[in-house]
Amino acid sequence: SSDLLLADTLKMANFITLTYRQPFTWGELDCNTFVARAIDAIRGTDRADREIVGQYNDQKSAIRFYKNYTSAEQYIQDMGWKQIDHCDLAELDILLCDQAVYKAAHIVFAGKIWSCHKEHGIVAVEGLENMTSPYTQWRRT
Repeated sequence: SSDLLLADTLKMANFITLTYRQPFTWGELDCNTFVARAIDAIRGTDRADREIVGQYNDQKSAIRFYKNYTSAEQYIQDMGWKQIDHCDLAELDILLCDQAVYKAAHIVFAGKIWSCHKEHGIVAVEGLENMTSPYTQWRRT
């Protein structure tokens, strides 16, 4: 419903406000913990803090952790998003991009694609033309 979307969008706005100036930190605020924590903010859960945050501290240990953890696709599905065919972006869509050895997660908010970038921290980019890797699109159910 539109009331639910509005409430979820306000929760996401609050989450962005709280994390926007924080630096990229493996296992605390990286591209995957950022989206997992955003999902928690939207849903009122704490799964990311309980299961992911603090479990690794560099790229190598992140790859090792995610190899033995629930797949990104399964995690997102378990949290109430479903994979859809590529289409125009909608608020709170999640994009999972295939990187060489892992998936990078992004979330749509205020018409932009948000993620946590290694050099720049929380960033927002315009439009799908900036998505240079193959990706899957997920929508809140």
